[in-house]
Amino acid sequence: MRVDILETELFSRYFSDVIGKNDLLPVNGVSTDSRDIKKGDLFLAIKGENFDGSEFVGEALSAGATYAIVQSGDENHNTFLVDDVISFIGKICSQWMNDFNGTVIAITGSNGKTTTKDLISHILSKKGYDVSKTEGNFNTSIGVPLSIFSFPHNASRVYVLELGANRLGDIEYLSSMVKPDIGVITNISDAHLEGFGSIENITKEKKSILTHSKKGYYNEDITEPFRGLVNHPLGKNKIFLKNASIACKVCEDFMVEEDLVRFDDTKTYNPGSGVSMHINPTGVFVLDDPSNLQAATNNAFHLELSEPGGDFTNPVSLGTVYDFYTPLMNGEIPTGTTAGQYRLRVRATNPVSTVETNLFTIDNSVTSALPTVQTTMQSNTNYFECLNDGANTTNPYFGSLKQSYDAVTADMPSSYKFLQVTASNSSYTLNVNLIDIGAGTTTALTATSPGVYSIPDTLSV
Repeated sequence: MRVDILETELFSRYFSDVIGKNDLLPVNGVSTDSRDIKKGDLFLAIKGENFDGSEFVGEALSAGATYAIVQSGDENHNTFLVDDVISFIGKICSQWMNDFNGTVIAITGSNGKTTTKDLISHILSKKGYDVSKTEGNFNTSIGVPLSIFSFPHNASRVYVLELGANRLGDIEYLSSMVKPDIGVITNISDAHLEGFGSIENITKEKKSILTHSKKGYYNEDITEPFRGLVNHPLGKNKIFLKNASIACKVCEDFMVEEDLVRFDDTKTYNPGSGVSMHINPTGVFVLDDPSNLQAATNNAFHLELSEPGGDFTNPVSLGTVYDFYTPLMNGEIPTGTTAGQYRLRVRATNPVSTVETNLFTIDNSVTSALPTVQTTMQSNTNYFECLNDGANTTNPYFGSLKQSYDAVTADMPSSYKFLQVTASNSSYTLNVNLIDIGAGTTTALTATSPGVYSIPDTLSV
């Protein structure tokens, strides 16, 4: 088990504090296996019932490890003796988490932990959140800290952690270390009695996560399937339905508590200035639900500039996007806009809703010019996730919706232009076209390098 440390200076500071040594060399990674050591690693010589990692310290140091942590043997300048290696690394993790100002979502349960963790991570990532999640089997008292050490340490980050247990006290220990903002229990069963003795002990252990969580969810409390999931291809699978429902519920409740609008209202803008308004409309939607698909086809997001003073009686349109969910709206303050205090808002048509910024200043003494930008598109072998059915390549697709080109573009303004991407599920070939609705033209774009397409200078965008 090994990870690269992203925040090396931060880890080194915590390492120095816990070990009680100054002027230590930087640590680039942490490993519990001497065979996986890379230069600059910290080797954790874990001791178990039938093995002692301290026997491999020499091998680890020869392979490039900077330091080793042992609980038997002698101590020297690069080998430190501690009472318990796992407890030692847990103390470093506790310091890391005490200083972490992001959000922690932790999942435990007898079954379904990994599925629920992956669903929550996927949904939040698709909604624009910066998500880090535990990978593979890194859900133990040693795996969870190592996973966390590989994550960025910033306030915008969301940690989605899977917590496993082999014996009584594991979940209590891990949840007290990571201090979840949201704790999730997928289910409780007698599937793994060894190490616990009884179903009552398993129940007590799993529910200990709620003691250390600001907000908790238990799958048994989810009595109705999340909307749209009954139409999902796996909707008849009761286990999937439960896990997916709690994942969607956790994400939706989490997003309700987040800021709806992100816009820098402290800056002074000028006519010609580009403006970006990041919106986070609440709600989790399952695109396999036909009603959701129809709503998406009929929906439009309008970016609008208020009148001076912030009133929207006669707003100025800065752009429209036809989509199911758009996290970022871009526009340009029109030339000739008078100086004053203004607001931006995004107005959605289906369902009808609006979000507004605070007042900000426009100064018309200077006119800005937007830079010329080369548009590129990067191919992705996972694009069939967006196409949903992964089979029908007869009609081109728009966004992630199962809608034909004619159906999607029917109500678009004639000035609208967009990139159309079609794909062959047999050869994984992308075909990229620039569509100009007003001119009625379709221009095929050529890849300038693998997966990168540039719009020629001769085309107006």
